Amino acid sequence: MASTAEYDSSTQYFESLRGYVLSPFPTALRIISHEREQVKAELRAFETFLDRVEEIECEPPQWRHADGIDGAKSRKLPKVRDAYQQTVMSVGHYDDVYNNTLLADVEAEFGSELAAVVHPTTETSFTERTRGLVVTAAKNSIQQRTAMLERLDAEEQSLETAQEQIRDFVEELDGAHIPYWYAKTFLTRIDEVACNRQAMIRRTRTSGFTNGHQLCEYLYGDEQWTYPVLTGLGRLRETIVVPEK
Repeated sequence: MASTAEYDSSTQYFESLRGYVLSPFPTALRIISHEREQVKAELRAFETFLDRVEEIECEPPQWRHADGIDGAKSRKLPKVRDAYQQTVMSVGHYDDVYNNTLLADVEAEFGSELAAVVHPTTETSFTERTRGLVVTAAKNSIQQRTAMLERLDAEEQSLETAQEQIRDFVEELDGAHIPYWYAKTFLTRIDEVACNRQAMIRRTRTSGFTNGHQLCEYLYGDEQWTYPVLTGLGRLRETIVVPEK
C-alpha cells in the first residue's frame, strides 16, 4: 500500500501538472468574455445611433451656382455629430480602447468621405443621399460587430472543447512516463487536437482580420502566449516522457 507521503506527493504532482498545462484556458476564456461585452456594447451603441439618424429630417440639396454653393451650413449635420458622440463614443470602454476625436473616429469607422461630410466646416446638406450613406455605414458597423460576436462564440467553443480534451489527457496519466504500448495512441490523440485547432484558425474569416492568426494576436497578444490550445498541448508534450522506438 502506498504511504500517505507517496500519495500526497503524487496528488501534488498531478495538481501541479494540471495547473501548468491548463492555465492558459481560464485566462483566454476571460479575455473572450471581456471582449464580447465590449463588442455587445458597441453593437447596441451603433443600433441606437442608427435609430437616431433615421429620425433626423432631411434637408433639400444645396444648389451650386457660378459663385459657389448657395445656402447656409446644414442645421441637421450637428445632430448627426451629437448622436455619434452620445452613442458610439459614450460606451464605457471608449476612452480606454479608442480615445479618438469625433472626426478621427468617424473616419476610422465610416471612412474619409463621411468624415468630410460630418466635419463642422462642411457646407453639405443632410440630404436623403447623405442620410443613406450614414445609414449604410452604421449598418455595416452593426454587421461587423454581429460577425465578431459569432466569431467569439466559435472561439469560446473551440477553447472549451480543447480544454476538456487536454484535461482528459492529464487525468489519464499514471505518471510522467507513457507506457510503450500506449505511446502512439496518446501522441496521435494530442496531434488530432492540435490539427483540429489549426484547421479552425486557418478557416477563420472575420471582418477586420484576414485570418485566424491575426484574431489570436488581437485577443491574446498581451499574454505570454498567443495560442492557448497549442501552448497547453506543448506544455503537456514537454512534461511527459515518451519511450523511444
